[in-house]
Amino acid sequence: MASGGDRVKTGSVVGTGALLTVRTVGFRPKRVRLFGAGAAAVDLQWNDAMPNDSGRQAIADGTNSFVSSGGVIPLSDGFSIGTNTVNTAAQLIYWECDG
Repeated sequence: MASGGDRVKTGSVVGTGALLTVRTVGFRPKRVRLFGAGAAAVDLQWNDAMPNDSGRQAIADGTNSFVSSGGVIPLSDGFSIGTNTVNTAAQLIYWECDG
């Protein structure tokens, strides 16, 4: 258990195009940020005020939208990434979690 301060963890994972689970965080995140490193250059952000499986998506062309499914699902020790634009097969996804 962390003492007093905010917990932050970063990492990366390769997208699958299917539900993808990251269990290396070690805590239930309050905020998750995903950054797609592929051609789509998508960012997806979720916080604990949003419904599970949702997020705010920003695409490199300037399009912003709220996704109500296929987003981030918080878990006790990490999170899952749904089937959205950031989670495409073989795309590197950088992630950052706060707890």
